[in-house]
Amino acid sequence: MSRMNPLLEPLEPRRLFALTGLWTFNDGTPNDSVGGNHAVLFNGASISNGRLFLQNPGVTSGQSTLVQYAQLPAGVIPDSGSVSINVWYNTFSAVPQWMRVFDFGTKNGTGGRNYLYFSPLSSSSDARAVIRPGSVASADVTATTARANQGYQRMATVVVDATSRQYNLYLDGTLASTVPLGGVTLADVQDSLNYLGRSLWD
Repeated sequence: MSRMNPLLEPLEPRRLFALTGLWTFNDGTPNDSVGGNHAVLFNGASISNGRLFLQNPGVTSGQSTLVQYAQLPAGVIPDSGSVSINVWYNTFSAVPQWMRVFDFGTKNGTGGRNYLYFSPLSSSSDARAVIRPGSVASADVTATTARANQGYQRMATVVVDATSRQYNLYLDGTLASTVPLGGVTLADVQDSLNYLGRSLWD
């Protein structure tokens, strides 16, 4: 009987990630399926066939009693390190500029501050993911790519990578934009108000 000596290769170093929240809507609820960070639906927002439906034609985010949205609990963004936010969404092709797929942060009067958001269409006709570490636009970290409001399902992933110090935007699994974070960290995102389908700006 011969003895086989398997060739052992050293494992590559791996970065371990933890899934801290998952809202699939597959069970007909806005519940977090891996934790207790359940969302709340407002103003007629509904769930059907595993999708969150928000109907807001002609309604602005400032119309708090009318705008349909979902709100996640405060503190879903970690205070340090890295984070990836992955969303599947569909829009009407006539979606207004600055519509938010998500907007996590806080408010100062009628405006947002210390936030992280993704919008499929800005006033510059692009899609963008933005971190604003305070209330001044000049400090924004912005990743942009071609507009992404074509009226069919898209997948957007926003990554704050503390190791590479990069802010990355992926569309449909492909890296679309990467920019340096500079001195911005997750500690700059004060996520007391975490909206799906609503902007922190009125």
